[in-house]
Amino acid sequence: MSKFTYKSVANVLAYAAVVLVGVSLLLNKLFDGNQIASIFKHVADILAYTMLAISSISYATSRRNAVFVIVWIVAVVMIVVSYVL
Repeated sequence: MSKFTYKSVANVLAYAAVVLVGVSLLLNKLFDGNQIASIFKHVADILAYTMLAISSISYATSRRNAVFVIVWIVAVVMIVVSYVL
């Protein structure tokens, strides 16, 4: 069994996001703006944003400066708030 790491989680999320984007684009083209395609796209967006946040936190923490982590937290909060609203 493989080890559970941030990189492995990010890889799985990236794969799932790409698959869901592909499915949503195909369904959108086939059914002209189907609601199911919209749901797939929203899930893919959430996975992509999650993957982005996971992969970027390692850079922020590697700088060993609290400012980078604070900016990262503010940016993630802005993404979540703008997506929810």
